[in-house]
Formats: sequence, structure tokens, C-alpha cells
Amino acid sequence: MLQLRNVTFPDGRHAACARAYATAESAARHLAYHVLEAPEMDKWCLIEPRFDLYLQNDRDIVRWRRLALERPSSDELQPLYDIYCNSVAQEMRDARYLQWYATEFPQSSVTTQARPGPRTAVCVGFGTSGVLGVFEYVGDKWALRTAFIAGAGRPERVRIRNIPVQVGATVPAGASVGRSYNSRAVQRCRGYMQQRDERKQRQRHERFSPLQRIYFEVFRPALQFIFRQQLISVRPDGRVERRDYSLLKEVLPPRKRMKYDTWLELRRQCRELAGAPKS
Repeated sequence: MLQLRNVTFPDGRHAACARAYATAESAARHLAYHVLEAPEMDKWCLIEPRFDLYLQNDRDIVRWRRLALERPSSDELQPLYDIYCNSVAQEMRDARYLQWYATEFPQSSVTTQARPGPRTAVCVGFGTSGVLGVFEYVGDKWALRTAFIAGAGRPERVRIRNIPVQVGATVPAGASVGRSYNSRAVQRCRGYMQQRDERKQRQRHERFSPLQRIYFEVFRPALQFIFRQQLISVRPDGRVERRDYSLLKEVLPPRKRMKYDTWLELRRQCRELAGAPKS
């Protein structure tokens, strides 16, 4: 049976720690869809090299993923879960020390039709490796709802193609009328951009230190991801969705101030405070 652990709770005014997911099934599902799924998996291995001991080849990845999805309560998942919890705990310690967290309660939030409040108390924290943790108050205690590397997952893409223009009709913003998004020109452009990104990544690997790679490949894109988010968004089916992690925009430093040297000094302070390795 998978033994659930506690991780550091970022807002020390309300709790010292919180359970890392309410159930073993939820914990295993998050391992499968975050740690064991590219491209986020590569970034987890970068910020926590111990993952490489278990994810050495494609066969290992498939075996762990199948285990997490088919036997979520298995104690065989304990090593991966423990490494994951250690990483999240360190990141939330960073958030507590740097005060990179935000807490909102239903009774204290400004609730309107355009800005619905949270269903339950929620706390979000952000660490120096780009890990974002979302906690919620379940029953009478705090529990981790999700923890992932911000901006590293697969984004949802809505493709609009060949929308007919009618008199009085409104063309959705961003739609290309009369032309498919899968045209040859667009495909060539995407192929070129992918090759460019891969070339830049290879160059980084050659000349960047591990800490520089964490900053440029993980932390900075995660920070940009958070600042692009809106608290309230409308899904394609018309449902209103809250993105609680956008609350962090009120407490995070401006992106232009978070240069590599500044980030490195803040990370050094956090790691020395926790007595953890500086990598």
C-alpha cells in the first residue's frame, strides 16, 4: 500500500505541513500525468536527478506509468512518490521563506458573477525550481491538490479552421478565415521553430551548468507561464474556470527583476536555510 507523506505547507500562519494528496489514487495519477509524461518529465529529472535512477529508458517509463494508472495503491510506487514529495517539500519551503505564496478563503474573497470565489480555502506556492503547488482545505486539514512544473505540460490547443463568413456573423478572435491552420506554410514554420528550439537546447546543454539550465529551461518559463494566467477563464463549452495559481502574480517579483544572479542568490539562501544541497 502506498504510504502518503506530508509536505511543507507554504503559508506557515495556517499550518506547518499538509498531506501530499488526499488519496493514493490521486497521488499515483499525478505521478503518471506529470512526472512520467514528456516534456514535463525531462524537467523533473533536471531539478531532481534522483529520478534518473528509475527512468533510464523508455521501457522503465512505460512500466512505471502503467503501474501508476493500473495499480495506484501499489507500494512499488513508493520510491518515485518519495522523491516527488521531497522535491515538492523543498519547493514549498522556498515559497514560505521567500513569501511566494497566496491564500484565499471563500468568506474573505471578493465574489462576483465575473469573479467567483473558491469553493474551499486554497493556498498556492511557487518554488525556485519552478514547481507550483496548489493546496486546498479538505475536511478539517490542508491537502495538496496538485504540484507540477508550471508551463511544462502539454497546452490545450484550440484549432479553428475554415470558418465561413456570413452576414452579421462574428469571427472569433485569432481565427484565420478561409485558411487552415494545417496549411503547408504553417507546417513548415512549425518545423523550423521546432528545429530552432532543439538547436538552442543542445547549445544550452553544451555550455550551461546544471543551475543555469534550471533557471533558463525551467524556472524562467514557469514564471512567464504564471504571469500569463488569468484568475477567471471561460472554457470553450462556456463553463467558467478558476485558475487559482494566478493569485501568485500579486506576490511574485516582476520578471525583469528576476535575473539569473538574483535568482541564484535567493536559491542559495533557501537551500542554506533548509540545509539542503545547492543544486
